[in-house]
This record gives sequence, C-alpha cells and structure tokens, in this order.
Amino acid sequence: MLGYLAGTILSIPPAVRRIKQLTHHAKTHQAEKIQRVIRLKSFAYIVHRPHNSMGRYVDASTMVIPGLLSTLLTVLWGYQDYRSIHHLFPKVSVYRCRRLFNEVTDRMDQMKAAVYRLTWGGLRRINAMKI
Repeated sequence: MLGYLAGTILSIPPAVRRIKQLTHHAKTHQAEKIQRVIRLKSFAYIVHRPHNSMGRYVDASTMVIPGLLSTLLTVLWGYQDYRSIHHLFPKVSVYRCRRLFNEVTDRMDQMKAAVYRLTWGGLRRINAMKI
C-alpha cells in the first residue's frame, strides 16, 4: 500500500507537467487560430469590400481614417487602408499610396471606386473628393 502511494505521489509531477504542456499547446493552437482569423479579416476581407463585384476599381477599397491617429493607424495596419490604390498601381510602394490617393481622388469618384470613412459607427461609404 505504501509503495503504491509513493508511486502515485511520484507520478503526479510528470503528469502535471504533461497536462500543462498539453494545455499550453491547446491554448497556443487556439491563439494561432484566432490570430489567423484576425489577419485574414484585417488584410483580406475588410479591405476588399464591397465583395459583390469584380473589376479594376471595384474589388478593393480605400478606407480613410480621420483625425490625429490617422497616420499612426495607417502605419500599424500596414497601409492596408489604401488597398485599392495598391491594386490600381501595384508598382507603387505601399507607403506612397496615401499621397497617390490624394492625387487621383477625382478619377476614383468617376470610376465609382469604393471609398469608406472609418467612424465610431463603423465604415461609411463616401466620395473620394470630399475628404
């Protein structure tokens, strides 16, 4: 009986370590899934609005972020808010897309390109010239 008890007690630390490893692996795997969904949503789904048409000016969007945090959020988001400009001019570096957008706003409006303003209520479609 004492030997069984000692064996049981001695086997607890390895079992606890194994449970911690499995739990950590499951949490890590779950975290990776969540990160993957966030990346896909941020870098593929949101910026390719409106999702109901394909074409040169209509299968990606520009999202204008107003206010003081505009530049910071644009950099943190990897310039994804100017995705339509990247699609229209793929050889232009992403950090130059904002400046280029300001130069082609009239053309964006003529072609009915998707341009959104980020508001507290979500994304709101706007004309590029009204920025």
